[in-house]
Amino acid sequence: MSLAADLLHQAGLLVRHDRRRPRQANLRRGVSAAYYALFHLLVSDAVRQALPQEACEARSALARAFSHTTMAEACRSVIEPGGRLARLCPGGVPAPEIARVAKAFVTLQQARYDADYNVGRPFVRSESEHTVDVARQAFADWRSVRQTPCARVLLVGLLECRNMRV
Repeated sequence: MSLAADLLHQAGLLVRHDRRRPRQANLRRGVSAAYYALFHLLVSDAVRQALPQEACEARSALARAFSHTTMAEACRSVIEPGGRLARLCPGGVPAPEIARVAKAFVTLQQARYDADYNVGRPFVRSESEHTVDVARQAFADWRSVRQTPCARVLLVGLLECRNMRV
């Protein structure tokens, strides 16, 4: 199983771990793992697309060049009508699945931020489970469109080359 799939599985386990009174740590780590699952899924596909035959070292260097902020900006530019990346999709409009993946990334990133840093805000199981479901749906949507031209546009847009550290 891939790291992304493992993280998604772990997210589901964490949010359902405690039967009666869920611990905040489990709910928060589950939300965080859901975001990182989608993050690693997209980074992995982008690296495989850019370096299909390269050595592990080159792939690792490229994977470290992805910035959470840049990835969220790229996702927003796919969602927004007339956005920079949306315009590059065939017909100037991304497929609904691509738009849902991009929206999920932005939503999950904010949820992860809240889970990791907003300690005064309590999480409830239903909200955390919903967050994991958003990630699961994004995985399903991505599987259905990952080979399309617009998906490739999004993957390239996720990378900001000046961040690359070798």
